[in-house]
Amino acid sequence: MTFALSRRFTLGFAALAVLAVSVVGTAGASHASVPILPPAPPSSSAYSAPVTVVGAPEAPWGGVEFQGKLFVSAQDANGSDRLYSFDGTTFSLISDQIVDPYDLTVVGDKLYFSGTASNGDSVLYWFDGTEVDTTGIDSTANGRTIAAYGSRVMVANPESGNFRLIDYNDGLTTDIGTFESITSMVTYGNEFFFAGTPESDYARMYMYDTVLLIDLHPGDYYEPLVWNNQLYLSFAAQNYGLYTLLPSTDWSLVPATDPLIESAWKLTDAGDRMYFRASNSVDSVLYSFDGTTATELAGSPSYPENLTMYNGSLIFTGNATALTVCSVSETSCGLPGGTFAYDGTRFTTIVGVPDSAGAFVTFQGRLYFTDGGVWKYIEPASLADTGFDPASALSLGAASVLAIAVGALIVARRRASRA
Repeated sequence: MTFALSRRFTLGFAALAVLAVSVVGTAGASHASVPILPPAPPSSSAYSAPVTVVGAPEAPWGGVEFQGKLFVSAQDANGSDRLYSFDGTTFSLISDQIVDPYDLTVVGDKLYFSGTASNGDSVLYWFDGTEVDTTGIDSTANGRTIAAYGSRVMVANPESGNFRLIDYNDGLTTDIGTFESITSMVTYGNEFFFAGTPESDYARMYMYDTVLLIDLHPGDYYEPLVWNNQLYLSFAAQNYGLYTLLPSTDWSLVPATDPLIESAWKLTDAGDRMYFRASNSVDSVLYSFDGTTATELAGSPSYPENLTMYNGSLIFTGNATALTVCSVSETSCGLPGGTFAYDGTRFTTIVGVPDSAGAFVTFQGRLYFTDGGVWKYIEPASLADTGFDPASALSLGAASVLAIAVGALIVARRRASRA
């Protein structure tokens, strides 16, 4: 039996060695189906180990900077969500009379937000840095959303199963109309756009310019982003393809890429480019868009979430799908989830920040996030490269493949010796 096992392992090793030579030979062919990428340069995405913020309330989210402070919704000692300000060191409770603040939006010299009053009504409030007051807009139902439109606040206010669109301008309100739903509100140029569903009808795109309400296009849209002086969006009627709205007499809605990139989500402004998530033939990965061409980023972790620009890099959570070489063990590497940085050249792992991290927000040069309800931050640091290199991983040579084969043989022998 010992001889049979040894012979089996020897044959298995030979087969793996042949596979190693075969892989190297295929990689060198001009018709290789998997491209061999050049080694990536040293990582520029080095960050400190996560630091817990002392004295922070639990589970902060919805961070918005206003008057030099960061405002968040977070849980007090009794587990109720309240509005807090943070100056980089100290937290201050804004009001102990309002619970569940959300949709924090800065318009002009005021911070607007929805919250639940002591009588249970949902109320739209404002805060000017000194006092909190109501706008006079309230509802017995939750679900209000607000958006800035110049010096105005556009309010989708819940009302009897529908939503009423209200133009709020420094205490003056204008009733725009009632819809079954109002989503994707965004300002583009001098106009305000939203996806609205008239009663007992289908969703369509509308434009409002303080006077007119115009039915532009049939179909719903999501993820609106004004980038490079154009409005981009994910258009539901075309498999959530990436479209742009051209400012003209008819406001044409046209594909942003040729061929059309579908299932475009998480549109993120990165200055000279736009990042977004889209589906290729097998996975949902990151793309870069320069205004003309959308390029799939080789080695992208799958299902990226929480896309946030920080320190010149794109920070996000996801699963690392690139091929990696694990230390020899009897457990699989799997598809490790984590938080990653993309600096325009390569992906690296940010050590210590799990894939469950969320509510990313930048403030005073740091990136804050929640980890199991605890508020933490990272900041740039001069650390050794602790990330993975998907480009190099795809460029495995004969020595690397042979090392994997040897590792597999060692594991098999260990298992056999225990049998």
